Amino acid sequence: SDLRAPTPTAAAELATPNSQDLIQKIGEFTEQIKYRTAQFFGTKKTEIVYLDQRLDRLSPSLKLDQLKNDLSRYSDQLSRNIINQFDFKKQKLEGLKNKLKRPDEKIRGYQEKQNNLFLRLERNIQMVAQRKNYQFDLLRTSLQSLNPLLMMDKGYAVVSKNDHVVTSVRDIEITDQLSIRFKDGTVGAKVTEKKEN
Repeated sequence: SDLRAPTPTAAAELATPNSQDLIQKIGEFTEQIKYRTAQFFGTKKTEIVYLDQRLDRLSPSLKLDQLKNDLSRYSDQLSRNIINQFDFKKQKLEGLKNKLKRPDEKIRGYQEKQNNLFLRLERNIQMVAQRKNYQFDLLRTSLQSLNPLLMMDKGYAVVSKNDHVVTSVRDIEITDQLSIRFKDGTVGAKVTEKKEN
């Protein structure tokens, strides 16, 4: 199943076998080998006793030699199997021991991976912040170009009549009362003359 650990140290503990479990497994393997060895020799002993009884009745020297050869061959096979089993379990144990010896390396690996993720996150945040600052500067420039108060700094004024901005001389009649707004204040004026271009 998929195990998830809250921290890199906990993940290393989950991925590293317990030394007590290794010792228990080695004991179980040893007991299995002992049991199978005893079982094999017990079976062969029973066969030999049975064959000895037959030999006592028949006394064939040829069969006795053959049985001795068979027993020797079985013993050699058993010895090889036991040696192979011990070599396999030894190699497996060495592999588990190597895993137990390297928990610090796994922790360092998790820490490096975490640091790399933080660096990537920080770079992404900086890129997003730069993009947003650039967009903000563009919007601020656009708003400033539309700000009528900045135009007043150049000598322009805003003329209004009855609280409505006047944009054409056609909207003004003689004797109209106008309000003229400058950058530093407002004045009232009365139209005494009108001239269209």
